[in-house]
Amino acid sequence: MLLTFLFIERMNVMKVRAENKLLNKALNESFEKFVFYMDECSDIAIDHLKAKVFPVKNVLVYRFKDDMCDECIDQDLGELYNFQQQVGKQHLLILPNYEENSNNNMYLSNRLNHFSYENLSDSIIGFPLKQKTGHFVRYLAYIGEDSKISSIFFPIKYEQQLTQIYLHVLVTRIQKGKLIENGESDKMS
Repeated sequence: MLLTFLFIERMNVMKVRAENKLLNKALNESFEKFVFYMDECSDIAIDHLKAKVFPVKNVLVYRFKDDMCDECIDQDLGELYNFQQQVGKQHLLILPNYEENSNNNMYLSNRLNHFSYENLSDSIIGFPLKQKTGHFVRYLAYIGEDSKISSIFFPIKYEQQLTQIYLHVLVTRIQKGKLIENGESDKMS
């Protein structure tokens, strides 16, 4: 009986060590991704966007241009579709920047048929600029109650996990805001 207990206890210790090892690995990978993200975004100029007044409130805006990576945009749209399913269509607005013509209008209508969108010139609302390369950057920006950016995120190709984390934080904020608006703040844990 004692040997059985010691064997089980030893197995539990080994299981906890293995779980801790996996947790440490996941934390290290997450930290490395965070450092990578911070490095990638360190030279993006956004000053011209900080004071910009957007035509919406309490909405996540996704902004991209016609000359940006299609695969990147498709990855982002996949994550945004999931986000929209959680918070509702009223909390997401896609603001692409394509030249106004019938081909582009049809293309956007087909590509963005599950979303609220408006094709918007970059002369109205611009794009952040990656200073090292001189390229404009697509972005997600949460527009707060004052119609200004309260948080901004720059998706990175093949790093959807980072986008998912950003969107998860927004889902939580939006859902908490709904509870408060409905007078249910005392029910929140």
